[in-house]
Amino acid sequence: MRPYCRFRHGRMIKTAGKFSKRDGGLRQYYHCRCGGCGYTSLAARDDDEFFRDRFPEDWGLAMGHMKNA
Repeated sequence: MRPYCRFRHGRMIKTAGKFSKRDGGLRQYYHCRCGGCGYTSLAARDDDEFFRDRFPEDWGLAMGHMKNA
């Protein structure tokens, strides 16, 4: 789930390769899609690589369920 810009510019875009340092990279930075807006936000990470490295048994189980669906 991507966050929305607080200035009503719509959904925000992931900032590539930028993660929070304070909590060990558990959250992803997002930036507003509007060029003139400098609003950024942090949200929980949702990329496959992160879950595969942190929770390998749960990630494998989830991929198995997705193949059966």
